[in-house]
This record gives sequence, structure tokens and C-alpha cells, in this order.
Amino acid sequence: MPYIWQEAKHAAETGEPMMRALRLFDEQASDYQYYFGRDLLVCPVVEAGVTSTSVYLPAGEWVDLWTKQAYSGSQTVTVDVPIDRIPVFVRAGAILPLRLGESGQFGDAVSFGSEANVHWTF
Repeated sequence: MPYIWQEAKHAAETGEPMMRALRLFDEQASDYQYYFGRDLLVCPVVEAGVTSTSVYLPAGEWVDLWTKQAYSGSQTVTVDVPIDRIPVFVRAGAILPLRLGESGQFGDAVSFGSEANVHWTF
């Protein structure tokens, strides 16, 4: 939630939409990839039953949100896509403000009153 709030504030101040299709900036991207805020690249899987997918990464350095694997941009990479995980990449060097649950692990449930605010650097 803190990242969304930060990016909503940026959108309100600049007029730049929070969600922007990557294809608007780079023709090599799929029709489904989009930026969420300034530092997240979301790559939805739109085919049933696949276990891996090709993802185009724009110029720059990118880090897989889930595995922390680093990638150079301006290329297409193949990534595993377990049923419970959408491919998301973070711009290298980004600092993501997050609210985590009691375990402090990314992806765990967050209950009200037990949250811990953290900043992850990628």
C-alpha cells in the first residue's frame, strides 16, 4: 500500500498515469505488459496452462520481484510462471516502500494492526 500511495501522489502531481502500457514506449513489448508506477513492470500471463513465458524488458536494469534475479534490459527473457505468481520486475536501484505482515515476508497476508513498514531496495 505505501508504494501505491507514493505513486498515486506522483500521478496527481504530474498527471502521469499510474498504469501505462509498455507498448506505448516500446513496440517490442507485448500488448499486456504495463508499468505500475515508476518502478514496477507487470507482465500478466494470458495463456492457460503455461509454465514459462517470454517477457520483454525495456532499456535499463531490472530485477525479478520474486526471485531477485537481475536482468539487463532491451531484451526478451524467458521466466517461470507458477500458477500463484505474476511476473513483476523492479527497476534496479528502486526503493519500494512496503507494508508486510507479522512474518516480514513478501507475499504473506497483512492483517490490520500487525503491519511492519519497510523499504526494500532493488
